[in-house]
Amino acid sequence: MSLDTDITMILAKTIGPSAPIFLRQVCMKIKKRPSELTKEDLDPLIDQIYEGVRKTLGDDIAQNIKNNLEILY
Repeated sequence: MSLDTDITMILAKTIGPSAPIFLRQVCMKIKKRPSELTKEDLDPLIDQIYEGVRKTLGDDIAQNIKNNLEILY
């Protein structure tokens, strides 16, 4: 599987079908397309995902997603 698919699957467990849209929005902030993501992009991407989720769903959920994403290293 591709990295963007793995990330989307992790996000979808918590935020549901909006996961691909959310990932695209976060990728725009780091000036990448989801299909172009590499492991080098994970640190800034995870930080952006954490902040976006934290603002809407709270710190506990954001931290859980962050922990799951860090496994992708």
